[in-house]
Amino acid sequence: PAAYRFPDLSTTEGAGAGYERPQVSVSCSDTALTMHSNGMISYRFTPKTPNPLRAQSFEWTVTLTPTRTPTPLSIENRLGTLGFSVTGIPIYGPTEGAVPPATAFGDPVHNGILDACTGHTGPNAEYHYHAITTTDACALDERIVGFALDGFPIYSNPQGRYRSGYQRIGDPTSQVWRAYAWQAGDATTLDACNGTTVDGTYRYYVTDAFPYIIGCFAGTPATVTGDAGRPMPPMGRPVAAVTTAAITAAPTTSTTTAFCDLA
Repeated sequence: PAAYRFPDLSTTEGAGAGYERPQVSVSCSDTALTMHSNGMISYRFTPKTPNPLRAQSFEWTVTLTPTRTPTPLSIENRLGTLGFSVTGIPIYGPTEGAVPPATAFGDPVHNGILDACTGHTGPNAEYHYHAITTTDACALDERIVGFALDGFPIYSNPQGRYRSGYQRIGDPTSQVWRAYAWQAGDATTLDACNGTTVDGTYRYYVTDAFPYIIGCFAGTPATVTGDAGRPMPPMGRPVAAVTTAAITAAPTTSTTTAFCDLA
């Protein structure tokens, strides 16, 4: 667990005047990693939906010893959190909600409704990513940019070393999973979950092409409750506030508390 080093958010710009500063804490036991986050971004907020940005109360706990399941778990039309970034921002899939009907379950990247950092706010005023854009395009070293709920790490993809295996076969404006089909390729082609095994360890990679981060769960995702476990409602239909689950104390075997940033 000590090998997981998270960035420092205390010197970042934050979302701007009038917004809470990002707050993230991380603790590790021998078997699990827990992150608490207020869900605030570390860069200036640019509205891309009618939804505002407000601080949240997120808690995620994932295993540090993930294992692959014999059959991957589909995320097709699964709305809501699939993982979290090292900056404490929820990671969603490559799918939007059922409203409006013209773009129902469409690709938010293709439909141009994300900001420059490939995120936007949802009906619960929570900012989330549908893709991850890193700023070190010329870097040679890979680094962890997040974790899926099954515990497998999500890595940056410097210089596009790995590529998605999904091929476009239709219009992703709506029903995006009908618009792409996965095809096997060479050693640089990621599997249907958008991951591969490196040095004996499975990991997901971010890609410029669909599904962008996670294409399916290679392992068993953790059950998340409270604000962090809310499903995403159809866009444009805000839901009532959900009572936040109590944040549990860090385990006595906790190694460190850190703060986090993708830039």
